[in-house]
Amino acid sequence: HHRQQQQEQLVEQQQLRQAIANIAHDIRTPLTSASGYMQMLSECQEEIKRERYQNIISQRLQELKEMLAELFLYTKLSNPDYTLECVRTAVFPIFSNSLVSLYHLFEEQESQPEIKFADENIYLNVNADGLDRVFRNLIQNALMHGSGLIQIQQQGNMITFQNQVPEGIILDTEKLFERYYKADSARQKGSSGLGLAIVKELMTRMNGTVGARLDENILSVTLVFAE
Repeated sequence: HHRQQQQEQLVEQQQLRQAIANIAHDIRTPLTSASGYMQMLSECQEEIKRERYQNIISQRLQELKEMLAELFLYTKLSNPDYTLECVRTAVFPIFSNSLVSLYHLFEEQESQPEIKFADENIYLNVNADGLDRVFRNLIQNALMHGSGLIQIQQQGNMITFQNQVPEGIILDTEKLFERYYKADSARQKGSSGLGLAIVKELMTRMNGTVGARLDENILSVTLVFAE
């Protein structure tokens, strides 16, 4: 029994080391890119190019800010005593805000989400900031790792996010919400690898659940909220 515990601790430490290496790598990418463009900006006289460089720098810094926010939030959620205050909240306005804040990502991919909210006036017992983060992480995850159309449906206290999984990617839906789980070994830009683990932790804190299933190549992630 003692040996098994030691073994588990070793695996845990190994995962943590890997995770820190991954996050350091992910944070370095936008940072390196931003410094490169800063250098180009300082040497460039052409107004059009300067504006383009400034936009890219601001995007990279935004990516960095997001990653650090995720890391900070995940650290807070790792504390079992951390609680979220839940109150009856209108869900659709929060969902709309989350969607609008990520609209630039849809534009980049030239795609439109398909949304079916059965009840736009629904109130659920949630934490507004927590819910916003859950929605944003699921939309970002679908955009970053999926291909094709994103469908989002609400029915009662359930909200489902569906997207196609690119060919050749094997998903383990059991492990999907574990920290740092990556289905594709090629690391994606702008991702801390904590997005879905944070969704699970936040849903638990809001007395809800999250689950995933794969039908052929369609991934469905379903949020079930406490009524």
